[in-house]
Amino acid sequence: MQNRLADKIRGFGILASCLCLAGCSGTTGTPTAGPPSTSAYVWGSNIPTFDGGPPQTILKYSTVSPQVNSPVSTLTLPSSCNGGPITVDSNGQLYVACFSPSSSPQILVYPRNSAGAATPSRTIEMSKSSYEIATLTVDASGRLYVGSLLANTQVPAFLVTVYSTGANGTAAPLRTIQLPTDNGLTDVVVDSVGNIYVDGYPGHVNAGGPLSFVSVYSCYPYVAEPIRTINFRFFTYGVGVDATGDVFVSAGVGNGGNVTAVEEYAPDASGYASLVSTIELPQQPAGMEVGGGPVRFDRAGNMFTPVSFGNLSTPTTYILYSFAPDASDHAVPIVEIYPKDGYNTAFALN
Repeated sequence: MQNRLADKIRGFGILASCLCLAGCSGTTGTPTAGPPSTSAYVWGSNIPTFDGGPPQTILKYSTVSPQVNSPVSTLTLPSSCNGGPITVDSNGQLYVACFSPSSSPQILVYPRNSAGAATPSRTIEMSKSSYEIATLTVDASGRLYVGSLLANTQVPAFLVTVYSTGANGTAAPLRTIQLPTDNGLTDVVVDSVGNIYVDGYPGHVNAGGPLSFVSVYSCYPYVAEPIRTINFRFFTYGVGVDATGDVFVSAGVGNGGNVTAVEEYAPDASGYASLVSTIELPQQPAGMEVGGGPVRFDRAGNMFTPVSFGNLSTPTTYILYSFAPDASDHAVPIVEIYPKDGYNTAFALN
C-alpha cells in the first residue's frame, strides 16, 4: 500500500474521460479531500427473523476513539426489517436495506445520528420484481445505487438501479443496468465522476476462467455493456475505488483460507490490469470460516474493510479494520464485536 494515494496520479487520466459530463454524478471529477470519518455503522443483531422475530439493530461506533464492544448508540429497526446492506450519504443520512419475504424490499432512510426506535424520514419502495437487495451506495450528489436480485427467475438475475437524490416512495429509477443472466452480484461503488463499478461472479466457471470480476459502466452515455472488466482467479467480497481511480478488492488468500487481503489495481491503456499491491489482514485462527466485505474510503483517504470469522462451535467475531493513506500497511482494528449475532459484514462510514 506504499504511496497509495500520494503517488497515484497515473490513474486520473481514465477518470478524466467524464469530466465534462458533471451531470452524471453532480461532481467535478476532482478528488475531494475532507475530514476523516468519525463513526461507523455496523449490524449488531442481523440474523434474518422473517417477519416476527426480535427487532434487528445497527450499532454506531467511534472511529476516532475506538473501543471494543462499546457502541456510541444503537438504532432499533422495525421488526419486519431483516438485515441487508447499509450506506451513509454526505449529509449523514443512514440508508438501510430491508428484506421481507412477504413484501417487496424497502430502503429506510434515517436522519443523521438517529438512535433508539427512531422513525425513518422516508422509505423507498423497490419494485415487486425485486426479491432481495444485495448492495447499496450513494454518490457525492446523493444519488442512490441499488443492486438487487430479481424475483421469479429460473436462474439468478441482478439489476443495478439508480435513484435520484431524495427519492421517496415508489420512485422510478433514473437508470437500470441489467447484469448478464446467471451472474452473481456482491458489491457496487461509484467513482468521483459517476462511473459504476459492479463486483460480481459468474454462475458457471469454466476451467481456467475467472472466479469473480469487476465490470465498469460509464457514467455517460448509458450503454448497456461495461466499458472495461477486470477478471480475478479468486472470489472477491467487495470493491472500492480511491480518489485517483485505483480499484481495491477484498478476497480470501492463503492455503487455509484464514487470511483476507485487499488487492489494489491501477488503470492502464487497456483498462484495469496492473496489480499494485496486496495488503494482507491479520491471520485468523485455523479452522475458522473467514469472510470479508466491502472496501470503502472516507474523504480523507482512509480505507476500511471488515473481516468475520467463526465456525459451527464458535460464535462469529466481526472486526472492522482501518488503513491510513500513507506508506504503512498496518491495519488498525477500530471495531470488534464478539460474539456477533449474525453474519452481515456490511458497514457504513459517517
